[in-house]
Amino acid sequence: MHQLRLWGITRLEGESGVQSDFGGVKPRQLLEMLATRQDEPWCKDALAEGLWEGRPPSSFAATLESHISVARRHLAAGGVPRTALRTVHNGYVLTDMVQVDLTGVRDALGASLSLRPEEAFEAVEAVEAWRVRDLLASSPYSSHAIRVREEMRSLLSAALRHAAEGALLAGATDRALLLARRAQAEDPVSDATQQVVLRALLALDARCDALRDYADFRLRLREELGVEPSGTTQRIYLDLLALSVSGDGTRQRLERSLLMRLLGQLPEERGAAREERAAPRLVGAVSVA
Repeated sequence: MHQLRLWGITRLEGESGVQSDFGGVKPRQLLEMLATRQDEPWCKDALAEGLWEGRPPSSFAATLESHISVARRHLAAGGVPRTALRTVHNGYVLTDMVQVDLTGVRDALGASLSLRPEEAFEAVEAVEAWRVRDLLASSPYSSHAIRVREEMRSLLSAALRHAAEGALLAGATDRALLLARRAQAEDPVSDATQQVVLRALLALDARCDALRDYADFRLRLREELGVEPSGTTQRIYLDLLALSVSGDGTRQRLERSLLMRLLGQLPEERGAAREERAAPRLVGAVSVA
């Protein structure tokens, strides 16, 4: 069966080879929009809004039909039946007569979220290598591509985090950390993902890394969202501090030194007096050993 690839340069792959020319930018972008919601009809108004970035010409209907006709001809030249891109009431639909890589990845990630974490750990293995930044590379700045990337980034991050939790339960700690880091790369300010990262680092007995990671996450939240980590994330951090207090002397001194440096790197904020009040209590908690 012919495959329409949206990861990387948009292209059609089949027995006749690889084709990336769809008759121009507009026909290709129309095909991309239809492919992002395969088997779901798109009305002409929605396609026009996306194609002309919210400013379609007054006579867009005829132009839209022309672009669809061009896309059909180029699909047919690549061996795809013309009926794969069907006309429906006031719109168009790309049928499953052609496979779309995005459809397969989206379905696999969605299915993994309904599995138990231990099962999701194995299910995500096949799709975890996908990088959202490479999706729809032929249309890097178009609104429809940006929207789809954001949707997929959220889905991929959730699936990777769910799989990382399963890896932790299965005792595959190294793998859990790798999956959690991948989830964090897609959504750097996710509290839930940060919790999995910290738990994996603690399971690996990498307490210095966990201290540093929490400080980095807290800084990201402050800079990007203006908030603090959730109560659950802070409790994991406090458990980490308690472990640091009860650890061996050499490690304890290293962790205390690191903690002091991290505290010194925190940015100024309004209500700085609150930070000054909090820091001595935290340092005192660490220095009791």
